[in-house]
Amino acid sequence: MRRHFIRGFNGVELAVAETGPRDAPPILLIHGWSQHHLCWSKQLDGPLAKRFRLIAPDLRGHGASDKPDAPGAYEHTGAWAGDLAAIIEELALTRPILVGWSMGGWVVSSYLRHYGDRDLGGIVLIGTSARTGEQMDPKVAASRDPDVQAIGMYSADQAEALPATLAFVKACFHRQPGPDELALLVGMNMLCPPHIRRACRLRSEDYRAELASIIRPALVIQGAKERVCLPPIFEEVRTSIPRAHALIYENCGHAPFWEDAARFDADLAEFAIHAWEAA
Repeated sequence: MRRHFIRGFNGVELAVAETGPRDAPPILLIHGWSQHHLCWSKQLDGPLAKRFRLIAPDLRGHGASDKPDAPGAYEHTGAWAGDLAAIIEELALTRPILVGWSMGGWVVSSYLRHYGDRDLGGIVLIGTSARTGEQMDPKVAASRDPDVQAIGMYSADQAEALPATLAFVKACFHRQPGPDELALLVGMNMLCPPHIRRACRLRSEDYRAELASIIRPALVIQGAKERVCLPPIFEEVRTSIPRAHALIYENCGHAPFWEDAARFDADLAEFAIHAWEAA
């Protein structure tokens, strides 16, 4: 594993992991809310890394990346877009495939708002939404269960935040991780401070116009047992993107790349090759 520290938007230092041949086609893996680049461990340490150059950053405020305290460091699309642009430029990534999971899909959409997708190879969105915060359909937002809403994860009281984090992590999976994996996943989440969790998750955006503007190949993936990204949310993403290809993982929840890594890796590899051939 190769490690980089890259200056993103406004000088925020981003911790970036990289594996695979340096001259292989690049895939940029972007984790979700309160997560960590290690959520992609099964890809970074698996057969996909033999065929592709995999790059997985810790987003600002997460993992080993800088954690500015000011809410403004997280509330505006320019910061998220600028961070991705800095990684792409610093690592000289040619036509990367952007893979965004959950909040990572918002980061991809932020990039589209500021840079478009003409220089990308393609876009993969997993369990994400086209609208966030107050822009989301209030009926859909309210229908998510308390473990997914995870209000306790915004608390500075660790006696409240820890159980809420455990419940949220479990809610992300239909096929529950084993005890060691669960401990690792909860630990990843605890590296994101509560006030940053709040600033990241509660911002309000409508990305439907950005999704509608996509001209490069796009793939959207959904777990059929999803509790976080409910079916109406997925359908809005799928129908917002012209000519998007959709895959449903019948026995997975919010994290199909972890729950069914073999299928996910095969699907991602097939999509990536076709996307680069179409360029």
